[in-house]
Amino acid sequence: MSNQKKTALYCRLSQDDGLDGDSNSIQNQKSILQRFAEDHYFPNPCFYVDDGFSGGNFQRPAFQQMIADMENGGIGIIVTKDLSRLGRNQLHTGLYIEERFPMFGVRYIAINDNVDTENAESNDLMPFKNLFNEWFIRDTSRKIRAVQKAKAERGERLGTRAPYGYVKDLETKKLVIDEEAAAVVKRIFALCAAGNGPSQIARILKKEQVLTPTMYAYAKYGMLHNCPVCIESETDVAPALADLKAAGVNALVIFLGNFGPETAETTLAKQFDGPAMFCAAAEESGDSLLDGRGDAYCGMLNASYNLNLRGVQAYIPQYPVGTAADCATMIRDFVPVATALLALSDLKIISFGPRPQDFLACNAPIAPLHRLGIEIEENSELDLYAAFHAHAGDARIPDVVAEMEEELGEGNKKPEILAKLAQYELTLLDWVETHKGARKYVAIAGKCWPAFQTEFQFVPCYVNSRLTAKGIPVSCEVDIYGVLSEFIGTCVSRDAVTLLDINNSVPADLYAEKIKNAYPYSLTDTFMGFHCGNTPVCKLSTCEMKYQKIMARTLPVEYTNGTLEGDIAPGPITFFRLQSTADCRLRGYVAEGEVLPVPTRSFGGIGVFAIPQMGRFYRHVLIEKNFPHHGAVAFGHYGKAIFDVLRCLGVTDVGFNQPQGMLYPTENPFA
Repeated sequence: MSNQKKTALYCRLSQDDGLDGDSNSIQNQKSILQRFAEDHYFPNPCFYVDDGFSGGNFQRPAFQQMIADMENGGIGIIVTKDLSRLGRNQLHTGLYIEERFPMFGVRYIAINDNVDTENAESNDLMPFKNLFNEWFIRDTSRKIRAVQKAKAERGERLGTRAPYGYVKDLETKKLVIDEEAAAVVKRIFALCAAGNGPSQIARILKKEQVLTPTMYAYAKYGMLHNCPVCIESETDVAPALADLKAAGVNALVIFLGNFGPETAETTLAKQFDGPAMFCAAAEESGDSLLDGRGDAYCGMLNASYNLNLRGVQAYIPQYPVGTAADCATMIRDFVPVATALLALSDLKIISFGPRPQDFLACNAPIAPLHRLGIEIEENSELDLYAAFHAHAGDARIPDVVAEMEEELGEGNKKPEILAKLAQYELTLLDWVETHKGARKYVAIAGKCWPAFQTEFQFVPCYVNSRLTAKGIPVSCEVDIYGVLSEFIGTCVSRDAVTLLDINNSVPADLYAEKIKNAYPYSLTDTFMGFHCGNTPVCKLSTCEMKYQKIMARTLPVEYTNGTLEGDIAPGPITFFRLQSTADCRLRGYVAEGEVLPVPTRSFGGIGVFAIPQMGRFYRHVLIEKNFPHHGAVAFGHYGKAIFDVLRCLGVTDVGFNQPQGMLYPTENPFA
C-alpha cells in the first residue's frame, strides 16, 4: 500500500465563501472528503488545504504543491467537495480537468456535483457548472464594488489600513489621530509651504532621524501576518511553521476559534522559535448556541493543560476569551511582553570588574542568566582602563563634547571634565561594537568606585546616563541583575529608565510640610530614590554637572567630577527588579507609584517617591525576600507588562505592593 499513489483531498475556502456559513468550512470539507475516501477505499489519502484563497486565483500554495506532486507521479486521484473548490474560472478549471489531469493519468472527482472523470456520462453538465461558478465570483465582485461605491458616496473611508498620521480605534473602527505621527505630517506640510521639494524634505527628515511610515509602524505597532494555515491536525503544523518562517514572524498568537485540536496547537507553540500567546473566541450570539457553538472556553483549558505537559511557557492573557475587539486588545498587551522576551534572548551583558567590597547584595549567579538565554562577558577593570587610554586624542571627542554641552545647557558646571567623559563614552561604545558578537543588544554593568576615581580621575555617572538614554542600560557597582532589570524596563516602556537606591525615608517635617495635606499618601508610603548621578537628563526636572559629594569627602574634588545632579521629574513610575538568589532561584517584584513634585533638598539624582502601602511592601517583600538596595525605575505605569514578562521567564515568585487588608504570608495579622 505504501508504494501506491496518493489520493489528494483538496480543500479551499475564500473569505467570500465564508459568508455561506459552516457548509463550506475547511473542517466540513475535510470531514466529507475523509469519509468519501474511506467509503471508496481510496489509497493513501492526503489533504491539501488553501484557506483564504479565491477560486479565481490558481496560484494557491497548496494547489500548486498538489500539481507538483501530480507531475512527479505521486498522485492517482484528486477529490474535491464540488467543482467550485477546484476553481471558479471555467477555462482554467476545464483545462485542468479535461487536459492536465488525464495527461498524468489522474482521476478527478467532485462529490456534490457528481463529477467523475472515469464516468463520461457524469461530466455532461460540467462545463455549465463551471460557467455558473465563474459567474458567482463575478457577481460577488460586482456586489463588493457596489458596497464600496455606496460607502464612498456616504463619505466613508474605503481603505483597510489607517494612513500615516492616523490609527484605528479598536472599538468604533473609525480613524483617530496618531498625535506622534501627526506632528511629522504637519512638519512635512510646513516644509512644503516653505518651498521645499520632496527630495529636500526627505533629506531634512532623514537628517533629523525621522522614521519612514513603514519603519514607524513597525517600531510602534509591529507588523501583523495572518498565517493562512488552519491548525486542525498535526500535519498542519509543518506548513504553518514554514509560512511563519517565510514571513519573518518572531512572535506568535494562536487563536482558538473553537474547541480546537490541543495536540496540534500546542505542538505549534513548542516548535515555534519565539514567544507565543493563546487566546480564544467568545460565543457570538445566543441564537448560535444550537448549531454554531464554538466551545473555545473549554478548549483553552485543554490547551493550557497540554502546554504544561510540553513544558511550554506561553503567554495567556488575564482573561483569554473574548470578541475580536477583545482579542485585539490582548494582542496589543502582548506586544511589549514579546518585545522584551525576544530582546532578552539576544542580549549580552558586559561587566567590568568584581562588585565593590562588602556589596554582597550585588551577587550575580550566572547559571540563571544562561537559562534565560542571556550571554555574559566578564572583564577586568584593567581591560577597560587600557581601552580608555587607547582612545586618547580620538578625533570624535570634540563632536561628543559638543553634544554634551548642548544637552547640559546651563547645567554644564564642569566644562573641564567633558573631554575625558567623551573619551570614556567612546571607549564604551567601541567596546560594545567589538564585543557584542552575534548578539543584537548589550547592557553594561560597571564598577564605578573606589579605584575608578583615583585611576580615571572622574566619575562615570553622566556617561552611564547617556548610554542608558541611547538604549544601552548601564548599572553601577557591577549590578548585573540590576542592569538586566533596566533592560527589561527599556524594552517594555521603549523609553529611558534608571537604577536607584531605595535610599532613605522622607523626614517627618518634610512630609508634614509638602505631602500630608496635598497627596493621598501616609509617611510610610513615601521614600527617597537616589543615585549619584546616573539618571538621564530627559528624566530630571533640572540638571547640573557637579562633583560626587560622598566621594569628595575622602578624595580630591577634581577626581569626583562627572555626576549628574537634579530632582527626578514628577510623574507615574514603576519600581521593579529581577534577582537571583545565591542558590540560583529567580524572584522579582513590581510596584507602581509616582514621583511627587516635592523638592528633595538633597544632592545627586534623587526624587521623592510614593508607592501605596510601601511600608508593608518594604518589610514583607524587599526585606523578607532579601532583595538588594537597587531598584529599576520605568517612567510610567508598566506593572502589568513587566509582571507578565517575569512570569513568562518562569519566575514564580513575583512580589507586589499588596493593598490594605491583603496580608503577606509573613505579616502579623495582629500588628
